[in-house]
Amino acid sequence: MSNGRPIHPILTCAEAAAWEKTILGADPEAAWAAMVKAGAGVGAAILRDYVQWRPLPRDPRVLVLAGPGHNGGDAILAAREILRARPRGKIMVVLLEPAEKLKSLTQRAWDELAACSGVESATPTQFYTFLNNGQTWDMCIGGLYGMSFRPPLSAIARELIQTVNNAPQAVGFRAAVDLPSGVGDTSDDLAFVADFTYATGIAKKPLLEPANSRWVGRIRYIDLGFFEKPYEGPRASAEDILLAEILNEQAHLRDARGDKRSHGHLLVVSGSRSFPGAQMLNVMGALRSGVGLVTALTPMSHAPAFAAVRPEAMWRGCAEESDGGHGTITLGVVRELAPRMTAVMVGSGMGARPGYAGHAAHARQGLPVADGARCRCAHAEGSASCRRTCD
Repeated sequence: MSNGRPIHPILTCAEAAAWEKTILGADPEAAWAAMVKAGAGVGAAILRDYVQWRPLPRDPRVLVLAGPGHNGGDAILAAREILRARPRGKIMVVLLEPAEKLKSLTQRAWDELAACSGVESATPTQFYTFLNNGQTWDMCIGGLYGMSFRPPLSAIARELIQTVNNAPQAVGFRAAVDLPSGVGDTSDDLAFVADFTYATGIAKKPLLEPANSRWVGRIRYIDLGFFEKPYEGPRASAEDILLAEILNEQAHLRDARGDKRSHGHLLVVSGSRSFPGAQMLNVMGALRSGVGLVTALTPMSHAPAFAAVRPEAMWRGCAEESDGGHGTITLGVVRELAPRMTAVMVGSGMGARPGYAGHAAHARQGLPVADGARCRCAHAEGSASCRRTCD
């Protein structure tokens, strides 16, 4: 939670490092507890996400790329978590630096994993030999560098990352810990290519930058409790992470005395002859959300078919324009019905004909609009400027 709200801020790497210092201070045990929690969280998340790709092997082969810093320790402990779930698994840890150069907490993590059966370490050169001999791994956990990364990559790291990136048949599911190695506030021109990136404790701004999307893959957030105390530092990003707790208000039984009218009435204005599926998906999503009533304004040509597929929604056919889309008649119906609605959904699949953007603005007239709400035209919704631009 942040300031009593179910959100956490997205920070730059520099802001995140400063905040972690505020939270953890110079206490090595606090830092170790955070590392253990991060490793366990990443490992458990990898096990959940792997099955999106293929069934989880009974005895998975796991490759860990570990740098000497805490990011490497997180990756090593993530492998330990996987080994706990799959005791017959085999772990190979490729250490970027010799073990004696590991930071103290990373060394502690390595000592714990190394004490387990089925674990071996390798230098990058030894790894290349295994790879050339045909060895394969079901998953790879990348932990060479974290938020303290500053380019350029070292020659050893660059070769290691390039080799793994170029071996998709040998190295399967790829997970980056916190950030793909090579990505930071300032990124290198090369980074570890991840299928999933597990943001540990704080979601870093570089994860959301378009230039890094080719490295990041899917993003998962691992909450380590860093925001139990509200964040009060600087912020270069205004974006936030929404926590699952945002749905807590909906996680209760509905009033036994209520009926469908007690749970909102949504008006859906979308779709066209060219994109009929857009409106059907809108309506299906609305019905699944639990809204009490759904009224859909749809081009006349497919109203009967839609009503047969989803009879629980109320379908109202409207006259079509020559291109099969909604026209001014639909707008009149919206104005008629909007005062009786809880909310109006407008726009999906309507096409790009000039004037459609104006429907979104006009459809909301008569409904409560949040302060500062804006239309696609970037003028205040419903204003004279909005109407001139969108109509």
